[in-house]
Amino acid sequence: MRKLKNININIIILVIINCLIFQSVVQTMFPPFKYFDEIVTLLSFLYYLKVTFKRGIKNIPKVELAIWSLSLIMIVLGLMGNYLFQYQKNLLVIGGDLFLFFKYILVFFGMKTVLSNVKNIDINYITKHQVNIIGKLTIVTLIFMVINLLFGIDFMTYDVRFGIRSYQFLYMHAGRLNTICTMFSIFLLIAKYNKNIEYDKKMNNIMLMNLIVQISTLRSRGIVIALMTFIMCSLDQIKVNKEKAKKFVVIGIIIGVIVSAVQIKTYFFPEKRTPRSDLLNGSLVLMTEHFPIGTGFATYGTDAARKNYSILYYKLGFNKNYGMKPTDYQFLTDCFWPVIIGQFGILGLAVYIILLYIIITSIMEMCNLKYKKYASILIIINFLINSVASSSFLNYSAIAYMTILALILSTKSKKRKEIKNYEIKN
Repeated sequence: MRKLKNININIIILVIINCLIFQSVVQTMFPPFKYFDEIVTLLSFLYYLKVTFKRGIKNIPKVELAIWSLSLIMIVLGLMGNYLFQYQKNLLVIGGDLFLFFKYILVFFGMKTVLSNVKNIDINYITKHQVNIIGKLTIVTLIFMVINLLFGIDFMTYDVRFGIRSYQFLYMHAGRLNTICTMFSIFLLIAKYNKNIEYDKKMNNIMLMNLIVQISTLRSRGIVIALMTFIMCSLDQIKVNKEKAKKFVVIGIIIGVIVSAVQIKTYFFPEKRTPRSDLLNGSLVLMTEHFPIGTGFATYGTDAARKNYSILYYKLGFNKNYGMKPTDYQFLTDCFWPVIIGQFGILGLAVYIILLYIIITSIMEMCNLKYKKYASILIIINFLINSVASSSFLNYSAIAYMTILALILSTKSKKRKEIKNYEIKN
């Protein structure tokens, strides 16, 4: 019976992770599934609260206290903006936006606590089975990518860039395929640098195919992340020559910075106005006019502000712009930092930067093994790069990333002999 439970808990975690990764696909067929990430967040955070109160609030680590304290300051600043300026009065809408804003933090602490307290979770077992799934999906995706490039499949093409069809496969956007490729790379990095998992040529080929698919989306973010992943995969092969390794890393960083700078210029400082440049400029106007605290929750750049079409959008003239109108608002959430600037002002921006710094440094301090370090770095890079041109931390995919991160940081890797015995017994 105990053996059966051991198998089930790892399979359950594998299912939850894949449901989060492919949530956007499933919810197109079954709309209520769009709440899956929120259910996972709420249930895991309730468990975190239960464990926290049981062990005593006095025993909460200082880093956690710092994160919750800064989060509380952000909440106070947001609610002050709501109270003073009255742009959004509906408490349910404000509460929903507040939950959305801190959801990735809640699920990280929640899932980390859950996974730390459940016995017999084996990251090797989960990773090996996930890599098998990734391998099959990547081969199919790559085959259709080649077909799309040669013959053109309209519903698999998002747009045309540099005279080449950008690839989205069966997803609604090329960016979603890019996101899934990044999550695949995280598990492949775990497999590569975890000494207790046999990383063979087959896995190496899967990684290469996955990076090719990611580049085929022709998203600048995807290309940078694919480049960073390739560098991480190559580090062990050039570790003999440290000087060569350093040059390799520096070149990769320079290319990444250049591409990111081009991306920022294209999105926020274009020759012609774009929705993203309008959102940035609008947030700066709001920050100045509502100095120093911003306009409050559910008023600018978030899903709640879009669905309840914020009064501020009329004030800023967004209601006349393509993709930003009350009946056509597809671009109103294509931002992250403008949300911070607009809703929380200069004070909120400063507090949030400190909050992110503490979160990132605390994550890196938990990375005591190479596979944890590389996988965590890729997740952090992904968040930061995507925050330039998407909702990033507020997106449903943030819950998948933070759940994977919680799995990486809270579980131990069994030795190969233990794994073989475990598999034989089960």
